[in-house]
Amino acid sequence: MTMKLHVTVAAGFGGADDGGNFPGVGRLDNATLELNSHLRHARYYGRAACLVAATVSRLQMGLRSPTDLTGLVCNGGPWNLCTSWSFLSRAREAGPAYVNPLQFPATLVSATATAGGLSVGAHAFSYVVGYDHFAFFETLLRAAQAVRFDFAQRVLTIGVSTSDTAIETASEKAGICEPLDVALGFAIDRSSVGTHFDLLGVTNEEEFLLNYPAAVRYEAVWSKEGLTFPLSIPVSGHDAMGATGAVLILSAAMHHERLASSARGGPEFAVSLRDDNRFMAAVFRLGNGSLFAHWITGLAIPQRERRSLR
Repeated sequence: MTMKLHVTVAAGFGGADDGGNFPGVGRLDNATLELNSHLRHARYYGRAACLVAATVSRLQMGLRSPTDLTGLVCNGGPWNLCTSWSFLSRAREAGPAYVNPLQFPATLVSATATAGGLSVGAHAFSYVVGYDHFAFFETLLRAAQAVRFDFAQRVLTIGVSTSDTAIETASEKAGICEPLDVALGFAIDRSSVGTHFDLLGVTNEEEFLLNYPAAVRYEAVWSKEGLTFPLSIPVSGHDAMGATGAVLILSAAMHHERLASSARGGPEFAVSLRDDNRFMAAVFRLGNGSLFAHWITGLAIPQRERRSLR
């Protein structure tokens, strides 16, 4: 029988921080972002690392029981492009002997995970997984495996997305939406203290969902036209990048809490994402208490105005 794991959720910033009403999704200015991150040498690490650090900091505040062995996994992306270009430009202009050594760690692909891991003391491991719209489901799968096989007592899984000058330019040339700032974190462990819901399983096989016939399914489909989902969400898919799954799951959890509280649905729900080639899903069970009462301002979350596609 699959071991039930517990999930605590936090956002790196509140929806009200940027005028929105969905936690952890919006746009932050650099000064606010660096201040919220509490990350040493934040200006060298870039926006994604600051978002990860801010998210794990808020997760830690919601986790009442400390652990000796914590890991961190987040989705990847082109977060190190600007820092790498700045580092290389300085080396070319002034010579390798005159570059700032504090900038080098931020040029690595793993910089977002290691910065977040350092800020929270994640001694088990810290690494990035994937970069596409399935990436957050992959982080949940790795986190669940790590806890179940005792590689860590707790794993912080972070869904992150952001933009910078390099990403903005690339998005404009590709004719797609510039990514929003997304910072959502799920702490996976065996302790039920302070948790929001339970993780019953993560899979890439659709038949797995037959084990949970009572679960209400929230199915997202990725196609050439974009992302479709039965609930209103503040992203279109391209603008959340690898954090898309985190937004889908949080939106479904908030909506399903309303259904369960009105006796229109059971505690179990599943969130899935498919495209022409892949399928991934996660199954959850609500807890007994109110989960996101301080976040929910209504079932309908208005779509944010976006740059039109070229």
